[in-house]
Parts: sequence; structure tokens; C-alpha cells
Amino acid sequence: MEVSIGMRSEANQVKITRVGIDLGKSALHVHAVGRDGKVVMEKRFSRSALVRFLGEVEPCLVGLEACGSAHH
Repeated sequence: MEVSIGMRSEANQVKITRVGIDLGKSALHVHAVGRDGKVVMEKRFSRSALVRFLGEVEPCLVGLEACGSAHH
């Protein structure tokens, strides 16, 4: 499935190939790029919304970033 900036909008669909996630305590920031390396989406998610979003994206490379205190 191809996901668009509006999460499943029929117009302007772009295949996400890589997702970067910045882990925070209450919000997670997502940066996604397409095949051509151009930014497809930058968005803030709650934990439950991120799980739903990732369930809609085709398998792709996912990178996680967290500061030293993210595990507390």
C-alpha cells in the first residue's frame, strides 16, 4: 500500500521507503522519505496513533533516535 501525507488519502500517494522516529516521553516525531529521498511527511504522533500509522505503511526501513534519558 502507498501512503500519502494525509495517511490514506487517494490523491498524491507516495511510497514511503524510510521512516525516522524520534522517541519522546509523550510524543513521537516521524520523518518519512520516498524512493527519491525527498521528504514525504513530517508529523507528530501519540504512541497509539504511531502504531496505527505504521500498520498502514508497507514494510520499510525504520530508524529510531532517542536521547540518553528516553528510557526513564
